[in-house]
Amino acid sequence: MEAIRNEATVKVECPGELLERFAEALAGVEGVFEAREATALALGNELVRQWIERDLRALAQRFGDEVSVDGLRYRRHAEGTRQYHTLCGPVEVRRASYRQVGVHNGPTVVPLELRAGLRENATPALAFSVVQGFAERPLRHYQAEMAAAHRHAPSRSTLERMGKRIGDAIQVIITEVEPAIRNTEPMLRAGRSLSIGFDRTTVPMAELASTPTRRSRPYVRRAPSAVTVAYRMAYVGTVSLHDSEGTVLVTKRFAATPLQGPDDIVDRVANEVSRHVEYFRNHRHRMRYATSLRRGYPIGSGPTEGACKSVVTMRFKRSGQRWLETGLAPCLSLRALYLSERLRPCFAKLQAARFATLAAA
Repeated sequence: MEAIRNEATVKVECPGELLERFAEALAGVEGVFEAREATALALGNELVRQWIERDLRALAQRFGDEVSVDGLRYRRHAEGTRQYHTLCGPVEVRRASYRQVGVHNGPTVVPLELRAGLRENATPALAFSVVQGFAERPLRHYQAEMAAAHRHAPSRSTLERMGKRIGDAIQVIITEVEPAIRNTEPMLRAGRSLSIGFDRTTVPMAELASTPTRRSRPYVRRAPSAVTVAYRMAYVGTVSLHDSEGTVLVTKRFAATPLQGPDDIVDRVANEVSRHVEYFRNHRHRMRYATSLRRGYPIGSGPTEGACKSVVTMRFKRSGQRWLETGLAPCLSLRALYLSERLRPCFAKLQAARFATLAAA
């Protein structure tokens, strides 16, 4: 099961009979190849969508009257139909919710969502796709690219909710799971020097003119509250490994919002450095720092200056953009992980922890 959740690559060969049936279903489609290709992709999406729906429905029926989540007993509470989003379109699944035993109006869980790794009403493949898209670019661009790739993205408001909430969940666990992720990464034996840097760069923040209050009267549509755009300083940290010629081999990037402050990334950078320091200590006969300095090897802030641009400027300072803390914090964290090639393993750790909470009572 762990291998499956870690998305081990498996080569799947299409059986000849299945391919022939697929070709027969498309036999009546006329027109240029472009039109026939689009029809084939639409048919493939529908086949996958129906398979996901059937598989989730079957999985939902496997749970008994009680389940155990994090060692606590939950009893079947209510059944209902929920719509879940996939890369191939929405599916409808009837599943049960369970309520904690012995607690009046206690918390509820949905075992199907824990077992299948569903997050924010999305399947794992779509959830990770949205998280990576959120880290890379505005979600309206992600939505357009999904349509161009003949995929079915949910509404933009749904995409925003997914990206922010999953990003928040990753922020909660990052300091816990980052050491484990770091230990799985290969140590580059060509590394001869290490550079560390911290810097700040501006982010356009939208600051509300007044504090929102809970609505006590019927909703009346009116203009949104006025905001002031103020440029605040976000924090960026980098740890770069260089070869004997001073070329950067790998850079890990860390970032924090103006409100979060630098303390968290300073600790994470220190933990990152400790791993390399231990490696250098064990291979000190290969390290010649004084010689490296005389030869002009890297002592500058290039990787950190570059991270200010790649992590912050290219994503958060596009024309017309302004950010609330609730959007900046998860997106900035996701982007730093993405550019450090740690987003996928971090998401996998998040999913594994979710799966592990559920056990048969």
